[in-house]
Amino acid sequence: MEASLNIAWMSSKRTIDKIVLVAGDSDFISPMKFSRREGILVYLYPMGQAQIKIGLKEHADFILQ
Repeated sequence: MEASLNIAWMSSKRTIDKIVLVAGDSDFISPMKFSRREGILVYLYPMGQAQIKIGLKEHADFILQ
């Protein structure tokens, strides 16, 4: 949860211009959506999981392999 709050805070303050998120679960969907609304680019690195959660794919600007 702390990581999600940090993502939202940094996005709202514009201290970042992109996020590289190494995750595979849906806990980060809300901060990803918020960051994109704030104009932050969101890169997703799915940690080698065969199946990426649909919501993660939808809210990432780029998926890294």
